[in-house]
Amino acid sequence: MAYLTGNGFKVKSYLRYTDHSDIIGQFKSPPPFSVPINTFVEVSTGAPNADAIDGLYNQARNAECTTIVLVVEDIHKLPLGGSALASKLGILLWDQNNLVLGPGTNLGEASRTLEAVSTSGLIRALPDLAKQIIPQHVSSAINDPSTQAWEVFEDAVYAAFKSGFGYKVKKYGKESLFESEPEGLVVTNGLPIDRFAFIYDCKSAHDKYTVDSQDESKYIEYIQNKKRDSLFAEHCELKYFLIIGPDFGGDMMLRRQRILNSTQVLTVYLKASNLKILSEWVMGINDPQIKVLVNLREIIKLENPEIDLETIRTYMSQFEANYRPRY
Repeated sequence: MAYLTGNGFKVKSYLRYTDHSDIIGQFKSPPPFSVPINTFVEVSTGAPNADAIDGLYNQARNAECTTIVLVVEDIHKLPLGGSALASKLGILLWDQNNLVLGPGTNLGEASRTLEAVSTSGLIRALPDLAKQIIPQHVSSAINDPSTQAWEVFEDAVYAAFKSGFGYKVKKYGKESLFESEPEGLVVTNGLPIDRFAFIYDCKSAHDKYTVDSQDESKYIEYIQNKKRDSLFAEHCELKYFLIIGPDFGGDMMLRRQRILNSTQVLTVYLKASNLKILSEWVMGINDPQIKVLVNLREIIKLENPEIDLETIRTYMSQFEANYRPRY
């Protein structure tokens, strides 16, 4: 991270896994261009094989990044064909042994920056971000005055679903210019018969977010457009549309029913504060075989358009009673 920031990199999020870490951010474009270059950096603790390199490429594309960097401990230890595949996919290979830090590099500051925009750090900030407030430590880590709270909110929700829950996430949102898009498409884990997909939209507001008739029409269009994407690209049925915000107003049940009548997809409201609680709990499940058993469908109720805190706490208690001895 110290090397990246020393070369003008602006970090957006830091996703940590058992055998690697992913850093998403931006480099400045060379003159005369001004649009930042969305960059996906994977730092591997081992020697990624062809499947891992291919997975990195797909994950970076799903995160809407145009530049991909793979940092390894020793390029010469990559499996046969690894370097050639990376080159074919346009992935830049960096050898850790060749990354030279500049004079006066502050490693402690780099560590604090990563912690602020780590999955856990962004999840902690979800309630503030939903209310259009960037916590000071997160703002200092991003170090970009042009960054808006809604942008960090989208990054935090992405981190929660991708790194927290371990789901496959394809980003849309602000990266889809001139199109009306949701923030992302999520595909859950498990056997094909158990998997399902949902799209989500992040709605920040100082107080409450209310779906109006214009929003309703837009959401129907979202869903109809993404049902095909979900089925053919992900081989998974689109079941839900999640709206994530600080709080909600208006007749949520009426809007939900109208959208359902037009799309056969169920709209679900989720407060950012409740997503924080749910995500932090899921991240505490260390056994991946147990984590995959977390089923969001069990907290989505037909009689209640919102996933409320009582429902979440009841589900967590029941889950822990069944599986806590195993993790």
